[in-house]
Amino acid sequence: MNHYGSAYIKWFLHHNRKRLWTFLGVLLILFILPACMVEYDSYNEIMPMEWATILLMAGNMGLAMFLPIYLFQYLWKKRSCDLFLPLPMPKRQLFLIHYGLGLCLLGFPVLMFLIACGLREESRAFFPYLALFAFGLYIITLCTYSLYVFAVVKCNSLWDALIAVLSYALLQVLLAPMIEWMLSNVVEEVLVGGSSVTEFFPMRHIETLLSPILAC
Repeated sequence: MNHYGSAYIKWFLHHNRKRLWTFLGVLLILFILPACMVEYDSYNEIMPMEWATILLMAGNMGLAMFLPIYLFQYLWKKRSCDLFLPLPMPKRQLFLIHYGLGLCLLGFPVLMFLIACGLREESRAFFPYLALFAFGLYIITLCTYSLYVFAVVKCNSLWDALIAVLSYALLQVLLAPMIEWMLSNVVEEVLVGGSSVTEFFPMRHIETLLSPILAC
């Protein structure tokens, strides 16, 4: 990264410092305060760590949806394009800076989750597993974020970006139960009914399509 890239990152963080501090304050209130103030009680409907886990999953997915719209909104405004695109840096570098800033912001909820786990005595014994879970969730969120970034940069307006992001999110919500239902039915037919997997999947056609790759 050249001098202009570093200067641009400093300018971006300074320009958005109020939003960043607000973002960190909200994370502290939602993750750290319940971990410090709520006492462990087996009769509680939602434990502090259960709340933190649900919040981490929902928050990361929400950030993965709307961070691309915020970070790449300059592409849809003529005034912003006139300001950002003539900067003395390649457009590729400008894209990578905004993309990398989104990845860093996605890591803050994971960091707060791990701090909250370390503050709770009942979760310290399972901290390695919780850290592995948080890392796996971050990888999934990274893939989802990248998909939304690809959709957003292809849009021509804010409304196009919102429709694209919500459509991708709806597709994921509908596709996952459908795949789970299909695979569960296939497994049940094979194990209980004595059917063959080839009755459900066209293995001959799949082998034909993959034959050039398998021959390498």
